[in-house]
Amino acid sequence: MLEAIARLDCRLGLLLSSEQRTDTSEISSCSEAVDLVFRTSCGKPINADSLAKHFKSILKQARLPILRLYDLRHTAATIALAVGVSPKVVSEQLGHASTAFTLDTYAHVLPHMQDEAVARVEAALLGKGIRNI
Repeated sequence: MLEAIARLDCRLGLLLSSEQRTDTSEISSCSEAVDLVFRTSCGKPINADSLAKHFKSILKQARLPILRLYDLRHTAATIALAVGVSPKVVSEQLGHASTAFTLDTYAHVLPHMQDEAVARVEAALLGKGIRNI
């Protein structure tokens, strides 16, 4: 099973923790109960196929375009890189074996970052905006 650790905003972490504590009667009686954010009532990992099917039905109900959960992961990584999150951090969040893999996968996001990097180095060399770097 793929295991990834994600850091959460403090408010989201508290919300999820309180939600998990609402019904622990079945979890404590389950020998395989684990500390997961998303789990069955017994604490076991959710079946990926069931989750995908449920996600698809929610999208249909909301009249949103159908997409895969994996597409959300890809979108989150793309946005993170586009707004300047370090590729190393994004790579760790995605559980990639190397930053090089992340950079190869998301190279389409990087061209505008080259322009920004040039502008920032130029500003530093010319003594403009050094504090913003």
